Amino acid sequence: MLRVGFGLVLLGIGVAGCASSTAPTSSSAVAPEVKADKAPTPSIGKAEAHAMVQAGAKLVDVRSPEEFNERHIDGAVNIPVDELPKRASELGNKDQPLVLYCRTGRRAERGAKSLREAGFTKVENLGGMGNW
Repeated sequence: MLRVGFGLVLLGIGVAGCASSTAPTSSSAVAPEVKADKAPTPSIGKAEAHAMVQAGAKLVDVRSPEEFNERHIDGAVNIPVDELPKRASELGNKDQPLVLYCRTGRRAERGAKSLREAGFTKVENLGGMGNW
């Protein structure tokens, strides 16, 4: 009787070991993908963005012209993110305060980085248009 019980215990351990070796043990395989999809954190909040624009900052929508024509924030200029390097002169001098936005914040973050690398000193990422 002891032998049979011991054998069943070993068989159970073997089956459990096989089952756990083929199944994922955690969700870590999914986590990097989720993190990669997360939008960047805006560098400016709603109230500060409104105050900056009221004080003369340029509001720049870096989405496509089609997205801009569908809906945009009043007073914004549209320069798609991929056109920023060649159209940067339209933004004024490099000390002109700028508030960039897009749909989720990713393109605005790319645009802000591009403009900073081009020497613009006062560039803020509002994130997505919903943050306005």
